[in-house]
Amino acid sequence: MEVLWRGSLPDAVRFPVRQVGRYHSSYILTYLERDVRIAGRVEDVDKFARFISLCAALSGQVVNRAQLGREIGIAPATAEKWLSILKATFQWHELPPLKGNAIKRICGKPKGLLSDTGIMAHLLRLSSPEAILSAPQRGAMFETFVGNEIRKALFPFAGTVGHYHWRTDAGAEVDNVLEIDGRLHPFEVKCKDSLNAYDMRGIRAFRETYGTSAATGAIIYAGGDAYKLDDGTWAIPWNLL
Repeated sequence: MEVLWRGSLPDAVRFPVRQVGRYHSSYILTYLERDVRIAGRVEDVDKFARFISLCAALSGQVVNRAQLGREIGIAPATAEKWLSILKATFQWHELPPLKGNAIKRICGKPKGLLSDTGIMAHLLRLSSPEAILSAPQRGAMFETFVGNEIRKALFPFAGTVGHYHWRTDAGAEVDNVLEIDGRLHPFEVKCKDSLNAYDMRGIRAFRETYGTSAATGAIIYAGGDAYKLDDGTWAIPWNLL
């Protein structure tokens, strides 16, 4: 929980816990006044601050631009522009959906991820690592952390490895899918310290859909042991990413 709450910004990692909240507050204030007001040419910075807080609450979910606009009373075009500002300033990125399957109806919208869980915790007003334990966004925060760590690991392979999410209209989903040399590797995320057969349902549905194109995958979870779940799936602890 402390890793999620601190995030990955260098000063947030090294400061004592009591100073982390002040650091994140200063970071957001500087970001709004410099990058958003000046570079992004956004006049209503207060409303933009509400917008980025809403994005934090929706991190790890499929992006609905119309919903983002309605929640704070801005036009969809403005929401699109502000998302572009967040992406251009490296605060937000989106996982495209994995498409190209005629067997099942596939969600065609991207999934949004805030780029740092420490900033996410601050925007959600979580005052301590312990506060995450009872927060309804705990699972989304863990998924955001894992998605960001996978993204970091893929930087040296930019352009050669595809990174997607997969979800069907029936509700089956895999949080991260890596396309490597034409094979699809499913990586599910579970914010729990032990796994059971039910946790495999997304990866099983994925394999049933993609057949021989589906390759070795894993469930990344909040436990501490790495072990094999079946012939093609591993359980990987969060701290081995």
